[in-house]
Amino acid sequence: MQDRYTGDVGDFGKYGLLRWLCGLREPDTHGLRLGVIWYRTGAEIVARDPANDGKHIGYLSPDREDAYRPCDPPLYDGLRDIVRRGERRVEAVVRSRLLGRDTRSYDDFVPAPTGGARGVARVIPRRRWLAGALSATRSCDLLFLDPDNGLEAPSAPITSGRAGKYAYLDELEELAGGGRSVLVYHHLARNGTHARQIARWSHRLRVRFEPAELLALRFGRGSGRAFFLLAAAEHAPLLRSRAEALLASPWRRHFTLAT
Repeated sequence: MQDRYTGDVGDFGKYGLLRWLCGLREPDTHGLRLGVIWYRTGAEIVARDPANDGKHIGYLSPDREDAYRPCDPPLYDGLRDIVRRGERRVEAVVRSRLLGRDTRSYDDFVPAPTGGARGVARVIPRRRWLAGALSATRSCDLLFLDPDNGLEAPSAPITSGRAGKYAYLDELEELAGGGRSVLVYHHLARNGTHARQIARWSHRLRVRFEPAELLALRFGRGSGRAFFLLAAAEHAPLLRSRAEALLASPWRRHFTLAT
């Protein structure tokens, strides 16, 4: 996650999905406590990315309001206020309570591998960071992971300088312990169709995280975005029903179920 993305159309989709899954739109007796692990990237990584990243805020313009605001008016209005005030930072989202009053947030920057070290020693700072994330969100039912690029890639092992842009399956395995459900964001690449990429990841995650139930959703606005939900047995029926309700709501114009 980079601060300059705050409030863009991708955020609108992410937060809208979280508000549905956790019961934040209409609080009920089956609310799930949310924990957000932001996977914030440091300045050295941000500097390498295109300067126009984070510009996808056209959905907030008056001529597009009718296509987006009905999905979740409080969320739409809240993100529009954040963008208009020029407060495009993670902290502004947390303060807004758009993701709930009881949400736990871990916004430490993902540390770069230790320079000069080799092997496991290079990732000691990252292991400490993950321990902090676990500690901050231990009491939560559903964890949302928001890495810049999504799930791990062969071109960026955890010892590489680009590792801060990815969430790794070993990390998901630790975070999904203790009966927690995990939702992870994944930016779809250009190597193959979106459908094939989602199918490949769905198969890989099912095999790795069985018996967790997997749901994959694609958000069809802006660049290609997918969300993979690993639902713990205790939460699976509720999360499945809420995902189905989302797809029967005005959000159906923007989300599709990929599995």
